[in-house]
Amino acid sequence: MILFQGEYEIIPETTQAGIMRYVEHGVKPGGFLTAVLSNDLYNATGRADQQNLAALPTIVRWFANHCPGLYGAENMREHIASKQPSITSLAACISTLLGT
Repeated sequence: MILFQGEYEIIPETTQAGIMRYVEHGVKPGGFLTAVLSNDLYNATGRADQQNLAALPTIVRWFANHCPGLYGAENMREHIASKQPSITSLAACISTLLGT
């Protein structure tokens, strides 16, 4: 992925994919990334595999440089909520599909 070139290449591809699903679509990340985004170093290090543990400072730096507004527990909750479709839009979609 182009956003993970240079110093960011150390971030494992599976983690890059999780980051992009979170950033682009508001998909709640797994335990490790959720801990990182919540600034929970204790749980982040406990949930990290060896590759992610080595990349942890780089992952935090990536968010600081590219998406600082998406870092932090409250920002994460707000971002995920903002990407979820509303009940009204879901109802309209279903209505359209059913032709009602």
